[in-house]
Amino acid sequence: MRSKSRPVDGSGTDRGVSEAVGFVLTFSVILLSVGTVYAAGSGALLDISGHAEVNSAQDAMEALAVTFEQIGRSDGENRANEIRLNGGEIAVAGGSTFEVDVAVADGPDPPATTVTTGSVRIGVDDSRIEYQSGAVFRGREDGAVMTHEPSVICDPDRAVVSLIAVAPAGNVTAVGFDGSVVVSSAESDSSLLFPTATGGTYQRAANATAVELAVTSSPYADEWGEYLTGNGWTKSGSTYTCTADRVFVRLLVLDVGFST
Repeated sequence: MRSKSRPVDGSGTDRGVSEAVGFVLTFSVILLSVGTVYAAGSGALLDISGHAEVNSAQDAMEALAVTFEQIGRSDGENRANEIRLNGGEIAVAGGSTFEVDVAVADGPDPPATTVTTGSVRIGVDDSRIEYQSGAVFRGREDGAVMTHEPSVICDPDRAVVSLIAVAPAGNVTAVGFDGSVVVSSAESDSSLLFPTATGGTYQRAANATAVELAVTSSPYADEWGEYLTGNGWTKSGSTYTCTADRVFVRLLVLDVGFST
């Protein structure tokens, strides 16, 4: 019996080759895509990690600011905060200089008081988180924002200026560490600057007619100005004025130390 022959046109072979080529091309594109995502994504992950560390430092500094405020309300009780630096640095550094001047309705005005506050600063990469006199700032070389407000109040019935100065406790002024650091803080001095006795005359809070707060030196002068003018103070140069029925001015000095 003669078998019937079938024409051979190579279509089956071509189809197999096409599918193989298609598979190779598709797999190559997948590998290229994965490589591209990894190359771009690794940098993004590092950016996210760095951003998270700055956020963590900000949270820690704002918690420290609350602790300092609590010391001022608790008659000098010592406190300790634990902060994880993750390779950053924390330091007691130079701060801002303020001048406070109270005007009274009768009798001599009390002398103006100048206070240099010092600061507590955390450096993370090219960012800094800094505490100064009740306020917390988050900044870089191109500017800063206030993230925690100070105890400086201007209302028609009262003005309150609460200045907090910090100084290093002992010889250790800075610690750089990839781990946890304990920040200890204790009241060194607390004084009521107004109302007070001036020239043998006791000036009551209600004797005051206004208080002036001058930001004479500060790396955050603009941020202080924005806060003050946004909260009832009027500006003239670097001086901010609050007119109120009563005035209170207080200074708290804290010793701040570090241990690992």
